Amino acid sequence: MSTRELVDETRSDYSCFNVVHLATARAAELAAFEAEVNVTTAHAITCLQRLPVRLRRRAASHRVNRLPRRLHRHFQQPLKNNKGQLVAAQPKRAKLKSRRYRRRHLRLLAMATRIAATSSGYSELNSNRKTLWLPTHLWHAKRYHMINIWGWRLPQAPNDKIFKACQDAALNGCLVFDLSYWNCFELTGTELTLASCLKSVSRVCPTFTQCSVPLSTNGTPEVPCEQPGLLFADVRAEGILDITRPVLGPVRILWGPRNEPHEGHRRVYVWNHPEMSADAWQLLVSCSQIEGICIRNLTGRVSRLCTLGRQSHQLLADVFSPQNPDLGVGDWKLWEEITKRTRQASCLPLGAVLFLSNCTEFRENRPALKIRNRDWIVAPAGSQEQSSETTHLSPSGAKLSWSDLSCIGPTKSGNFSDFFDDTGTVGSSNSKGVNVILVQNATPSILTNNPNSVGWDVILIRSRAMDHLAEIPNLREALSVRDLLIACVYRGAEVGGLREWQYWSTVQTQGNGWLASYPYFLWPDTPGGRKSDEEMSTERQQVFSRRPPNLRPDYTRMGTPNPFHIPWSELISDNLPSGYLDTKCTYFVLRDPCFLRLVVQRMISGDPRARLTLDQLVAHHSNLPFALVPVQVDVIGRGIPKPCAILYCPIDEQDFLDTSKTDNARKQESPKATRSVLGYVQTGGFNYSLGRATGLAFISLAALVRTIHSSDARLTTHGLTRMLMKNTRTLRLRPVRISVLL
Repeated sequence: MSTRELVDETRSDYSCFNVVHLATARAAELAAFEAEVNVTTAHAITCLQRLPVRLRRRAASHRVNRLPRRLHRHFQQPLKNNKGQLVAAQPKRAKLKSRRYRRRHLRLLAMATRIAATSSGYSELNSNRKTLWLPTHLWHAKRYHMINIWGWRLPQAPNDKIFKACQDAALNGCLVFDLSYWNCFELTGTELTLASCLKSVSRVCPTFTQCSVPLSTNGTPEVPCEQPGLLFADVRAEGILDITRPVLGPVRILWGPRNEPHEGHRRVYVWNHPEMSADAWQLLVSCSQIEGICIRNLTGRVSRLCTLGRQSHQLLADVFSPQNPDLGVGDWKLWEEITKRTRQASCLPLGAVLFLSNCTEFRENRPALKIRNRDWIVAPAGSQEQSSETTHLSPSGAKLSWSDLSCIGPTKSGNFSDFFDDTGTVGSSNSKGVNVILVQNATPSILTNNPNSVGWDVILIRSRAMDHLAEIPNLREALSVRDLLIACVYRGAEVGGLREWQYWSTVQTQGNGWLASYPYFLWPDTPGGRKSDEEMSTERQQVFSRRPPNLRPDYTRMGTPNPFHIPWSELISDNLPSGYLDTKCTYFVLRDPCFLRLVVQRMISGDPRARLTLDQLVAHHSNLPFALVPVQVDVIGRGIPKPCAILYCPIDEQDFLDTSKTDNARKQESPKATRSVLGYVQTGGFNYSLGRATGLAFISLAALVRTIHSSDARLTTHGLTRMLMKNTRTLRLRPVRISVLL
């Protein structure tokens, strides 16, 4: 009998078989069996079964004493119901507290909002008497480790997850940060005076100027946009370019609409970090007095949420909806068209700004349950977006320019001028809608290297300015920030703290998010960076002193002279002749992209055209020998860069061939005597997106020039793209690959 005949015969034998009847009969038997043994499998009846799988301590244990003590009272022994079946014992419901206790969180939020609203002066805002709270403080305090820093109570790290969850969200999902602690200064004046004032104290990122932003005759943007840049420590005349000019830190300059609040006038909002806000305030006040500009401090009254990840654009599109679509105020038409054409925020021009007025309250369209593992990039089946003709362009959508935005829908400013006012319009205070400003948070380096991380910054008003004798402020605006955060969480977004913010801006993006890394990393030449380095050095010394003497590492035997801090001044002085040390110049970070790309990068790669001497550097600028070059460190093989790790220049190619080479002081000379020190690692870690360890370091330009001219010909032809790294607690030298951080 052939196989085909066997199959046909089998089908004919079972042609009268009914699957539905069989399943019904077996279901009745299973139900009878459950009733016989008095076991209910529809609900969990034991202690550990009531916990999710990720929170279970042991899969085979069902004893209460193996759980944390705080969970004992919630999980009692199984009880029998009226029918004699075993059911899970419900915890005894506690008696409801008083009405005053139930409204305690509202009173706390009102108190924090009042403190921020009544702090009109900068000195009063930075006083040590009160610690300011974020508008989402009560939400963070239950889920995060909170610390007092920069005059704020900020979340440090979540209690229930590591950075890997936030790292996945920053690349393939949505990661949210509350940046309401940033300082916001408002400058009001004519366009010409504003442009002159900002050019004398700040500089827009050079790569950012390559974008074709439409400019007016005064050199200012014609449309509202945000430009990232650097704020200098002094006021100089416009047009003077100095690569060694001292820097305070990064800033974000938000340009408002033109001819507001008066004809020929404009408003500019400068966002900066609270660590540098005192110096920035004094600098802007001195500049505004010369130019006749009105300056105002809005810190604590304006909230700012940062969203990152490729799904942040479509997730916010699901959150925001107009309360009255027929009103036609704001950029709703432009926003709806953008969400149809593009699926990611990286498709929009850098620094694009949208004003959405009268948004529906975020808790009204919130999902009933939290959405997990949904891809917001893909449109749901049967939707109009899926059948649209614009979705065939690319998975992320079409690349839009400034001219495309102006053609899609002209900007209707609406109440943009009253958004930051103290009183606001009458309609905005009585209406139930929420006004929102969306700012694309991309920088040129992130857009080039990590376009999936680009998202939106959401700006909302937390509170208006109030008198000290005023009553409790209206909490609708303060609660809208919390509702927006919860709305994003219910749609699958992750929320990060300061730890996640620092790690994302340095290791995960390979240092391309250097604007966001202030003041911890990549800013050792700024006042805030020096202060943070001293604090971290003190913390390392305290950790070392708390350990028993027999468990402390012997750094002398390890050949680590500076295990707690990085001696930048000593590194430069060791590589400069005595004639160059008479100047009063201190070390600084070289941030000029042209000099880094055309000179330093070629010098490291071994280009003979870039073999400059110290005299040639001094001829170009007298302070160039004191420069520190930011580099990215990629480990070749095993090893993770740690803070204060030393970067050595290899002697020959044999150092890279022998991967197990150790630097034992008993067998050979010390590394400082045989190999020259080029720099130090400032931070590092394992990069989950690349699958290898990466770090950020600084090398001395003087040490680089000295090494090139003192090395043998074999090494200079290969260049210095590969070096040797030694951590503070080991004798082993690891080969690493470096590249200039542009």
